[in-house]
Amino acid sequence: MTVLPRTDIDFTTALARLLSDSKLRKQFAIDPNKLVSGLLLSKPDKAMMLSLSHNQLELQAKVLLNKRLHEIQTILPNTFSYNKLLLAQEFYRYAEDYWPMGYKKHQLDAIRFCQYLKNKIIYFDPAELNRLKFSSKNQFFAVYFHRNLWNKGQYHLTLQILYRPKITPKELQLYFAF
Repeated sequence: MTVLPRTDIDFTTALARLLSDSKLRKQFAIDPNKLVSGLLLSKPDKAMMLSLSHNQLELQAKVLLNKRLHEIQTILPNTFSYNKLLLAQEFYRYAEDYWPMGYKKHQLDAIRFCQYLKNKIIYFDPAELNRLKFSSKNQFFAVYFHRNLWNKGQYHLTLQILYRPKITPKELQLYFAF
């Protein structure tokens, strides 16, 4: 059971937490009074929270999840090209427990989603994950050796070299077929 910490928060903060946490929304659906009474909100903010419709909250949360999914599909195009429907379903499962924060939230979300897929033994393009990790660090050079899915479900070995000559990272990939 997820419980919001007892700190003074405003309506907007409470609403954001509610939209980003499926467990809180379930609690709100079961007993909105109990959830809202646990918040240190002003009386007008509590009244606004209690006036919210659970169905509209779920709809808005779904819109936000779809926006996140769109961003991840843009960042991981090769990964999603293999099985877009399966990966979209997995993304919704993954997103129930994690909501990214900060100015690099989409990049962090994509990295965590790849790690989630790796743990579930679902294919993702390792070159995309390596590229994301490299661009999120202050490295000037990185070398990765990995298996990559090629046409017709065959794998090939890839040597991926990433380097940062000035500002924009560059990449070189060498493919080995046996």
